Amino acid sequence: MALNSVTWDAQCDGFMSSDPDGSYVLVNVTVTAAADATEALNINEFYFEAYAEGYSVDVGIGGLFCDVPDALPDDLQPGATATGNLMLDLSPETVWLAYSPTLGFYGPDPAWRIR
Repeated sequence: MALNSVTWDAQCDGFMSSDPDGSYVLVNVTVTAAADATEALNINEFYFEAYAEGYSVDVGIGGLFCDVPDALPDDLQPGATATGNLMLDLSPETVWLAYSPTLGFYGPDPAWRIR
């Protein structure tokens, strides 16, 4: 997974949208599913972790209810590559963002300094 851009204080529109717990952050990523995978790769907001300097901070669920422009597909078939956006509800203290679908059990997870 490659992080292409981060937009803080993004606009969240949607039928069930609400105010964020922190700030809405639009994250643009490029993802390639492994060619030898046996099932589709699922990318979602629940796999992201946020960190301030020296401690973890919550990732709110408010971004799940936003209508996201150019949204990343929910599932990528083996060998497919996609670029798209996810909306995250992040604490203003967030400095690092990590993508951790396996909770670190299968090696290091990608992480990016976003501030």
